[in-house]
Amino acid sequence: MNQPLPKAEYEKRIKEFKGSYRNFEKAKEILRKLQQERVHKYSNITNSENCTGDFIQDSKNCLNSYDMNDSEDCRYVWLSVQGKDSYDCSNIYIKPQLHYQMMGTLEAFHVAFSIYCFHSQNILYSQQIYNSKDLFGCMGLRRKQYCVFNKQYTREEYEALVPKIVEHMKKTEEWGQFFPPKFAAHGYNESLASEYCPLKPAEVKARGWNWKRDDSEAAYQGPNVEVPDNIRDVPDDITERILSSEKLYKVIPQELRFYRQLGLPIPRKSPDERYDERLRLRNPRKLYDRACAKCQLPIKSTFAPGRPETIACEKCYLAAVH
Repeated sequence: MNQPLPKAEYEKRIKEFKGSYRNFEKAKEILRKLQQERVHKYSNITNSENCTGDFIQDSKNCLNSYDMNDSEDCRYVWLSVQGKDSYDCSNIYIKPQLHYQMMGTLEAFHVAFSIYCFHSQNILYSQQIYNSKDLFGCMGLRRKQYCVFNKQYTREEYEALVPKIVEHMKKTEEWGQFFPPKFAAHGYNESLASEYCPLKPAEVKARGWNWKRDDSEAAYQGPNVEVPDNIRDVPDDITERILSSEKLYKVIPQELRFYRQLGLPIPRKSPDERYDERLRLRNPRKLYDRACAKCQLPIKSTFAPGRPETIACEKCYLAAVH
């Protein structure tokens, strides 16, 4: 609890918490209070210039962006490594440049309205493209050039055909828009979007997006298993039983052995629920206009107004922690 202790006292205190689920929950509550009481930096931005968002490092001019490393001149980009001159993209890595409404690239240049394009350039409205360039409306191609809808053309034919398609898409108001959600291969709750921006089923369906319904757990009618508070009292046959919280789950033998070895209690929630809890430890990917609690300097922070934490600008934060 931020208090130094002699070794013997430290080990005694640790022993009080180990093994017991109730005591672990008490310790977590104490930790939450300590977190609220400390001064928080407005955002996790380090060694960067003119950046807003969260978890940005060694970057410049990246606005409303998240999880960025060594990137420059980007906006509305989530997860980028060495990105440059990109807008409204996600998961772009290893020197992506000149991307727009793009998701999933490795070492690609000038890609727009596409998904998963690797080591490629000059790609429009395409998906699953590898080591290719100058493609429009293609899918699953490798080492190709001058293709439209997966059909091979000469350079002259390609350069004449693509502007005609673009002109038609402008008339139908399709040009400049990412693939419609109705074509998504997965439901919203099956994608990472549900982790970054959690929505309820009704909210997803109201937007016309897909939601996968899972009825697999409804058929289970087994008894509720009572799990002992302390790991010392947990029987071996717990690995043969089905546990339940909001979802059903099991503890496998290797997992039980691990908990016993480290003195950890049996989890009372399924792996999916625990994963969601860990995600909630991070702030939402949304910026708020705030003022530093110390000097009142205007700042943009992922800490929403009304939260109990004390939020400070970088200068005041460093003064508080050093």
